[in-house]
Amino acid sequence: MKSGICQRWRAFGVQQKLHILIQGSLIVLDEFLILLEEISSVEDVKLVAEKIMGAMSVAHLLGNIEKTISFSIGAAVYPDDAADEERLMQCADQAMYLAKGSGRNNFKFYQNEQA
Repeated sequence: MKSGICQRWRAFGVQQKLHILIQGSLIVLDEFLILLEEISSVEDVKLVAEKIMGAMSVAHLLGNIEKTISFSIGAAVYPDDAADEERLMQCADQAMYLAKGSGRNNFKFYQNEQA
């Protein structure tokens, strides 16, 4: 199942969305997906998120203008949080909004409301 999810997202989901955005006159990537294959523990996900947060928290130079970007990272883990790709995306999205609700530059794992 895991490899099937990865193959389908690589083949259509992420690439198609990026292709459509790149073809437009304005490129805005305010939500995107990072798929981590073959993680050995959820701690691996946390380490990747911390590296992204470290890299993104510094100011970025856009032409002559220096900008700081705020972001929120939500994570869901297969098969712990969901059994299929659609539900996994929903769980990651819920986690992202949980992170947004906690303030800028946050990372949250999906939390099952029924747990």
